[in-house]
Amino acid sequence: MTSIPGRISRFFDRLRRDESGATAIVVAISLPVLVGFAGLAVDVARYQRAKTIIANAADHAALAAATVDGEDRVAVAERFFKAQVPPSWAETVKLNSVKVIDAPSTNGVNVRVSIDAQVNTLLGSVVGVNKLDVAHVAVAARSIPNLEVVMALASSGTMCSSKSRRPNPLAEVPGDTILSLAPMTECAPFNAMKKGVEEFIKISKENKGVSALKVGLVPYNYKVKFGTGVPIPALVSASEPDRTFYQLDRNGFVTGAEPLAPIMGITSDAGRMAQGVARLEMKTADGPAWTRTDLPLMLAGMMLDPAQVRNFAGAEAVKPFKDKNTQKVIILFTDGSNIGCCFTNWRPSNFDNQYLYNYKPYNDEMTRLCRMLKEQGGVTIFTVLFDVKESDPGGAVINNTMARCASGIYSEPGASEDNPSSSLKCKHRQNCYNVETPEEVVRVYQDIAQNFYTATLKQ
Repeated sequence: MTSIPGRISRFFDRLRRDESGATAIVVAISLPVLVGFAGLAVDVARYQRAKTIIANAADHAALAAATVDGEDRVAVAERFFKAQVPPSWAETVKLNSVKVIDAPSTNGVNVRVSIDAQVNTLLGSVVGVNKLDVAHVAVAARSIPNLEVVMALASSGTMCSSKSRRPNPLAEVPGDTILSLAPMTECAPFNAMKKGVEEFIKISKENKGVSALKVGLVPYNYKVKFGTGVPIPALVSASEPDRTFYQLDRNGFVTGAEPLAPIMGITSDAGRMAQGVARLEMKTADGPAWTRTDLPLMLAGMMLDPAQVRNFAGAEAVKPFKDKNTQKVIILFTDGSNIGCCFTNWRPSNFDNQYLYNYKPYNDEMTRLCRMLKEQGGVTIFTVLFDVKESDPGGAVINNTMARCASGIYSEPGASEDNPSSSLKCKHRQNCYNVETPEEVVRVYQDIAQNFYTATLKQ
């Protein structure tokens, strides 16, 4: 019988004679290791791409966290981080933790966001490497601007009405409606607008991103009530050479209009702001009452102009247009009858088709003023529509006018103010709101108040 050492010796002799068999064994032994290292090479490449994705997402998270107050910044940072990870990488990039630290600076606050994430491997698990850790820190600097805001507030009788719609049997376009207005015992839309103004002021004053706040108020129907002894400014008088809409008494007052609350000149005084809001009221009287929107827009622009602000009683001085440390803002609110003509305030009665009469010169003037204020004055404009549907008579025109006036980008491809014949939609413009309920009106002003931060990434 052959001994065991002899059998082992003969086995290796055969192995030396059969090179292909030896190679097969070596390959069989080495294959898992080779696959593992090849997989790691693939994973390293994926890791580098994932690091770029994580860094980009962390930057967005820092910018988002820097632009909110009154919210959980960690939750905001986490939400924005996840939103920036492409869906195809959602199973690869996993967020472990987020830390947010505020650090006051000489001109604002620095928000530091620390991201702890992992990249799940594809083939590295063969050699026991299931994930690769990634840590990234992004810092956003938030500067503190001076904020000068003028709010134009629709105060005509239609702000104390409820709207109802029924199909128009003579509609030229399918879906067109007949719009009816009925008086309300409680002026819910007007009161919501007033509450929204209060909320805007409250949030803005508490805003860590605002250095100094000044607010002016311009309630209006198609006319505006100036203070006692204050003449109509020359620019306004010049816009009505035939006095069709402006009969002036010896003190320079507009006569024959709804008795509105007077203009509140722009102020930084909290007491005057509260008094100005308290004076806002929608009085009922006979006389025309549609909301001609180009006029309060003009007055809002004048109140933000250092050369014109003196026309408004009690107004404080304002910074020059395009001052690098000042953000100038106009918030323009209407219930949609800015192109309507001509209604009488309640003695209670109902009205149909409030938008029926389109007066193109007013719309064109409003569009011109908005563009000038935005481009030449650097003014940010927010427009707010209350319950205006495109199928309403004139509703598409109102949406187009308010969309053109608002600042910000369009979400609809190809939409542009440069084409005067195109019909733009409020819902496609960044700073144009169209809400349907009084509760939404309040939320709009709260939302706008959160916009006034300037955040940039620090390298």
